[in-house]
Amino acid sequence: PGRSHLNSTRSNGSGKNIEISRETATTIVAIAGLAMLSFIGATIWLVKKKRRRAEPPSALPTQQQPAPPPPPPNYIPSSAGSSLASDGFYLRSPGYPFMRSSTGSHGFPYSPADSGIGYSRMLFTPENLAGISNDFSDENLLGEGGFGCVYKGILPDGRPVAIKKLKIGNGQGEREFRAEVDTISRVHHRHLVSLVGYCVSEGQRMLVYDFVPNNTLYYHLHVNEVPLDWRTRVKIAAGAARGIAYLHEDCNIL
Repeated sequence: PGRSHLNSTRSNGSGKNIEISRETATTIVAIAGLAMLSFIGATIWLVKKKRRRAEPPSALPTQQQPAPPPPPPNYIPSSAGSSLASDGFYLRSPGYPFMRSSTGSHGFPYSPADSGIGYSRMLFTPENLAGISNDFSDENLLGEGGFGCVYKGILPDGRPVAIKKLKIGNGQGEREFRAEVDTISRVHHRHLVSLVGYCVSEGQRMLVYDFVPNNTLYYHLHVNEVPLDWRTRVKIAAGAARGIAYLHEDCNIL
């Protein structure tokens, strides 16, 4: 008496009836409802997942770098200057429609290459680079390291460049060198010197970079009588670190 029970009863198997309270029944119904909702949600998620897997790869959105528009047949970058095109000083790399095969007014011969380096890089001959660096004279020597010597040169349009004359003897063939040049030409960062062109011939390997003024870091640290202040030192170190970090973490050229 004083306690409400459900009208329906359930047999326990021994002939006796077990009465279930209303609170217990409510709890059981709630749990069963949650279980049913969870089951339905899991089923819907699995069906959608299987549908996504069944879709062809072309239907999925992809992120691709937009390809640069092809240059016109007679295009010459503004940085190279019109004088370079008129005097026949350089040869566009293969794959670019504008290729010159005749000898220009400077008397510089051309030797076609077989690499896939982009059209924005110049292909020099040893005679080209010897002519613009005064035959690699000591007065144009910028520095020397484990990979070779660096000389200053002036292109016919007045653009200064740094010519890195690499040491030969590491067993690297011409094809491997061209592959490395192709890789270097794809690297672009404000703290890295850009590649202007290259030279490859029997027994000679040279890289041509944009000339960076203000002398070398070694000069300012060990030769110059006026020492660098700490603010400038930190700025130089931070810039070098950003360039190295880009090469190791953010550079994706494959």
